Amino acid sequence: VDLSGTSNPASVVMNAAKTVRANFALKAFALSTSATAGGSVTAGGTYPLGVTVSISATPDAGHFFSGWSGDATGTGNPVAILMDRAKSVTALFTAKADQTITFATLGNRSVDDPDFTLTAVASSGLPVTFTLVSGPATLAGNLLRITGPGAIAVTASQPGDALFNPAPDVTRALNAVAAPTVRYGDGRTTILSTANAEGGAHFIVERP
Repeated sequence: VDLSGTSNPASVVMNAAKTVRANFALKAFALSTSATAGGSVTAGGTYPLGVTVSISATPDAGHFFSGWSGDATGTGNPVAILMDRAKSVTALFTAKADQTITFATLGNRSVDDPDFTLTAVASSGLPVTFTLVSGPATLAGNLLRITGPGAIAVTASQPGDALFNPAPDVTRALNAVAAPTVRYGDGRTTILSTANAEGGAHFIVERP
């Protein structure tokens, strides 16, 4: 070939028979990607004209993906970019909101009380779950059944979602109380009385 370089147009001195070939290449464009604080995005690169590139945004644990800016719009994730020119895309992230749980104090109850419903509300409006921590009781969903006397502890939790951080757990306690019982005792037992009738029966007041 009797001509080289990239000059266009180019000159050829015709002092002999010559062969010239023009070489063409497909255009390529650069795709630049970036992300705001709180996540990452697929790296950019250089791509031929007409290629469609898919890029994805990935938030960290404390943020959520809120959309694109630059040469991409909307909240679709991943998003497709047609490379018909040089392009720049930024992934936008927003911090998750905090939330709290309102779980009212539980009053003491009798062991003979019927099953009762636990109620707690998350400020986010998301559902709250309950866990029996300890004590003589069973828990089915939010329905607590007392199975005997003693201290009972229950925790309310909300794990968060794509928009909210987990709420701090809230634990409440109650005492399940049984009525005192009276039983017959032998003569060696101290009687809870200011006087002891001669020949009277002996009784003991017990704490359950």
